[in-house]
Parts: sequence; C-alpha cells; structure tokens
Amino acid sequence: MQHRLDEVMTDGTELVVRTRVAPASLDLGIVTTYRWTSDGDRLRLVVEVVPWAPGPARCRGWGLRLALPPNWTRSPGRSSRGPGEAYADTRQAARVGLFRSTVDDMQTGYVFPQENGNRTRGALGELTDRGGAGIRVAGAPTIELTARRWTTEDLDAASTRRISCPATGSTSTWTTHSTASDRASCGPGVLQTHQLHLAPSPTFIVILQPLEARKPA
Repeated sequence: MQHRLDEVMTDGTELVVRTRVAPASLDLGIVTTYRWTSDGDRLRLVVEVVPWAPGPARCRGWGLRLALPPNWTRSPGRSSRGPGEAYADTRQAARVGLFRSTVDDMQTGYVFPQENGNRTRGALGELTDRGGAGIRVAGAPTIELTARRWTTEDLDAASTRRISCPATGSTSTWTTHSTASDRASCGPGVLQTHQLHLAPSPTFIVILQPLEARKPA
C-alpha cells in the first residue's frame, strides 16, 4: 500500500489533513480527511473515509491507530462490552459495564496469531502508566477499542506460534469504528452480515483527552 499526504490546511478553527492510500498499479484506493479541533482540554477528531474502486469496496477494518509510550499499560476505566474480547459476531456473549484491566490481560492468546482483544461498542477507554498519567479515548457515541504491544502487521507476519510474535517498543492502540478479519484461521471466512463495506462513505468521531498523574496523598 502506498501512503501519500495530499494536504494540510486550516479551515476556521479546524486543522484539516487529507491523505491517500492505494495499492500500486490498481485503480482503487481510499481518501481520508482528518478534521482536528480543540476546546482547550480535549481534541476532537472527525475522520471521513471516501473510497474509489471499480466495484464494491470491502476491507478487514478501519479506524485510528495511536503509538503510545510502552509504560502506558494499565486500563483503569473502560466502559464497553466485556470483560473479555467482543466483536460484531460475538458481542452477545459480553455484558455492558465498566471494566479495569492491563494491556497484557486484554489479549487473547490464540495459537495462530491473529486479530484479537477488541472491546466493542464502548463509550470510552483509558490507558495510563502506574502513576495515572495517560490518555482517555471516547467515541461519539461509541468506539471499538483494542490495545496491544504489537501492530496488526506484526500479527499478519507472525508464524503459527505465539512466541514468534515479539512485543514492539510501544503500546499500539486501535480506536476503530468496526473490524473484521478475512483470515479463515478456523473454518470458513467472514459471514456476509459481518463483512465491512466502504459504501456509503463512513465517518467516525474520536475524542482524546490527556490524563494527569495522581497527586501524592
């Protein structure tokens, strides 16, 4: 995939960034517009995705990925379906609540490394260090949230053993609108009802807020 930055500009109080992602030599791709605004305490990001393709565009997932400090490994507050992982086709097995965890405990250790650990239809998630400094990620109205020590590319490149997928030097967090997998690791592929199509053009909103370290008692 070829990534290209097309434009960075201001539009009133917004910072607008436009990018293009497309495979080489194929007549298809995606134009993404990021609109950043701030109220002085929080950042609000509106992401608009516009695909162009000769036929229906289908993808494994789409969203926002953040590379965070490696010591941000605690999730002191997470409002979502849980406590375990939940996706569009498994969310009925999870309950709505406020959960606490760590990045390591949010993983599902499948024998074959693959997409895992998503928390679905959450209102917000927090990721902090031991002192409480970190970030809060909220959806408008909801988000899909995944936090792990490796990227999706690392999982795709891993072999059939978990130990062959080493941790990276940072914590990678996906805040996604939706996600699915085309890898048929245990049986048939993704059912039609759970496939992701980029039509009509999707838009999602993420709100980012810094969290300060707790003051000593």
